[in-house]
Amino acid sequence: MHLYSQEQWYRRLAEAGFEDITDPVARLEHGLRISVRHISENRALYQFIFTESKYMDREHLDKALDLDDRNVVGFYRHLLAELPKPTQGAERDIAANAIAFLCTLLALRGWNLDLHDESAVDRTIDYVVDFIFRGLGIERG
Repeated sequence: MHLYSQEQWYRRLAEAGFEDITDPVARLEHGLRISVRHISENRALYQFIFTESKYMDREHLDKALDLDDRNVVGFYRHLLAELPKPTQGAERDIAANAIAFLCTLLALRGWNLDLHDESAVDRTIDYVVDFIFRGLGIERG
């Protein structure tokens, strides 16, 4: 399920033209918007993954966590490294993990947010993306 969710996410990014964007700030913003929307639209899958992973044996859990570190957190590490003023070392790891976690907000914490129509979802995604950019200290054009 972990690998399946990541494959579906990457497919969604590719379909949205992510690889065609060359500006690093625009790439980060586009990647965030697509990611938050994808996870929100597939909230049942992500809720299942988060709740059921605790039942995995240690060997399989370690493999799933390694996949997440390489493919999800690694994706954000890479985007952060491309920025004009890239974060470095441990700071990049913290930022990449925080971003990966914040992208799950609508799926894992949306139960107490008003997400009943598309405009509310759009406003929430805008807020999450703006929050991440402010936290990173990145100005957008």
